[in-house]
Amino acid sequence: MNEGKPYLKLVVFHRVPSLNRLFAMNPWERREEKVRTQNAFMSSLQASGEGSAILTTFVRNISSTASDTPDSSETTPAKT
Repeated sequence: MNEGKPYLKLVVFHRVPSLNRLFAMNPWERREEKVRTQNAFMSSLQASGEGSAILTTFVRNISSTASDTPDSSETTPAKT
């Protein structure tokens, strides 16, 4: 399938509930499940990244992405 091309295989040991189960949850249960899934994914990324020359970061939400980028100080106005 990916003959000769580099690829990344990431195994996450976390059982994700079905959509029906997710829709049956209240918002707080869905949030807890989301956090558990994110933590499992982050744990797998960190385990696979050990010894890697590529620095990987994990952003919990999209709004904090700007603060994690190297050029954020140039694009984000200073808070006074």
